[in-house]
Amino acid sequence: MKFIFFCFFLASVQGVYSQTEINLVDSKGRKTGLWIDSLIGYRSEHYYKAGVKNGIEKVYFLNGGLYFLGEYKNGHLIGKGFFFHDKGFLTMTINYKEFVKHKGKTYQKGFFTY
Repeated sequence: MKFIFFCFFLASVQGVYSQTEINLVDSKGRKTGLWIDSLIGYRSEHYYKAGVKNGIEKVYFLNGGLYFLGEYKNGHLIGKGFFFHDKGFLTMTINYKEFVKHKGKTYQKGFFTY
């Protein structure tokens, strides 16, 4: 049974790493699919649909540890966002659920939990 689980795991990991189409744009020049960016001190992975963030976003420390995990829908963070220490423990959770309009712009409010 362990062998079957290991084979399934190995096949799923290979499928993830065989994806070579990253940082693509569509015919209109908009970001689409998986994008991997390097920031000062961090590396991020996020998904775009028609130039707008949609899906899971992961931000990593340069040592490979997870810094942030959250989800976007139509360019806005939704649900809970999780922040981690570079040693791996959870440091903060944000619950993204409120939007406020001010002078014609939409702003998002987050509720922090330490």
